[in-house]
Amino acid sequence: MMSDHTTILPKGTARENVCEFMGVDWGTSSFRLMTFDTEGKLQYQVSSLDGVAMLGRAGLAAFFKTQTAQLQATQLRAAPTLMCGMVGSSLGWQEVPYLDCPINIADFGKQLVRLEADFEAYLVPGLRSTEEHLDVMRGEEVQVCGWWHTAQEYQRETCRLCLPGTHSKWVTTTDGEITSIETALTGELFQLTSQYSVLVQGQQQWCEQSFAKGVAASQSGRGILHNLFSVRANVVAGSDRADAAESYLSGLLIGTELREQAFGGPIHLIGADSLLDRYRTAASLLGIPVLGWDGEAMVAAGLWAIWRDRNG
Repeated sequence: MMSDHTTILPKGTARENVCEFMGVDWGTSSFRLMTFDTEGKLQYQVSSLDGVAMLGRAGLAAFFKTQTAQLQATQLRAAPTLMCGMVGSSLGWQEVPYLDCPINIADFGKQLVRLEADFEAYLVPGLRSTEEHLDVMRGEEVQVCGWWHTAQEYQRETCRLCLPGTHSKWVTTTDGEITSIETALTGELFQLTSQYSVLVQGQQQWCEQSFAKGVAASQSGRGILHNLFSVRANVVAGSDRADAAESYLSGLLIGTELREQAFGGPIHLIGADSLLDRYRTAASLLGIPVLGWDGEAMVAAGLWAIWRDRNG
């Protein structure tokens, strides 16, 4: 069943009625449709919380047709579609195999899979890393591609990218290749422990001081299994406010993530400002240099770059 919280976002600066292709970022819990002109500028975009998990495989085609019908109001002609995210997973419209790292970022356009549908559409494969340990990501590779084409001064360096979220992704790029992927369960662990454990009780208020205390605590102790209980212990012992436990927990988890991903150079953060602000604050407290990049802008830039490479 489709939800009713679709949001029409402002148009870009592109010329009307010259649609080169449609880009779709379809994740587990969100949907975003964009149209691009021949210069890669956004013409129109629409977003909603109708993710793959809510709609189910059987509901994806009908939902997509409803969304594209809205383009009639903009008088945009039908165009090929490029899709990324969980739409290409086992839960999505059509499962697409992972590509193995290392992979040249400029090669994504040559690795697309045609969607089995009655219109022209292509799916971007996810990535799999097998070095030292097995890890995967699907959807974030488009943001990495967008970052790589946008941040040209870093194209030939070894860089560490952090894409915070429910499952934070850490990506290493070297000389134009994605060489490794690592996942940190930071967001999901925060959600579970703040909502379903004894660690956080009652109404919460954001507290920068408690967040900073959590970041500091993450750098010592026996590890996360031991440190997690300090959220509760601080409250019981009276050394922190009960309504700031969630802030302390957030700092503890983000600080632990940064501790485990030590890197000599700056960390490139890609995502929404509301979440990146916490990572910026934690990194600053730990003396780690960071650079921030808007996640939605990187998706758009990545889709355009992949489409251009496909046709180049």
